[in-house]
Amino acid sequence: MAKKSIAGWIGGITCGLYMTNGIVWLVFGAIWRYSIAGQTAAGDHLVREEDISDANWEKQLEAAQKLSGFQIAGGRFLKIYLSVALWVIILVVLGMAVSSVIMCCCDPKTNTYLQFDKEGEADADAGDDNAQDGQENDKDQMEAGEKSMNE
Repeated sequence: MAKKSIAGWIGGITCGLYMTNGIVWLVFGAIWRYSIAGQTAAGDHLVREEDISDANWEKQLEAAQKLSGFQIAGGRFLKIYLSVALWVIILVVLGMAVSSVIMCCCDPKTNTYLQFDKEGEADADAGDDNAQDGQENDKDQMEAGEKSMNE
């Protein structure tokens, strides 16, 4: 029993450090990419003149990469990666917000939803009988679990 709890702690700490490491790299990558130095290195400040064709512009970008060390491909990659990561974070936060609202308005033990009266106020008496039944079922399950652990 003690080995499982120690392994759980070690696994939890390792996972937490791994997630923290990922967040730190994401934050520092965004700070570097969108700083003046990062924008310059990525070629964001290169200006395309109006009379230059697409083929000549691509040749100039390649020359800038080779001769001056601009990191145009890396800058594009990091820009896309950070944009996708930001959208994923936004969607996860929105999903958590929606699911928390759903959990606040719904009792999963009784499958009853928060009911409102005509004035828009929550009806506190809705589902009381089902809630008591759910509490009795919880007590029965706890007692059965304790018996199986003692055996």
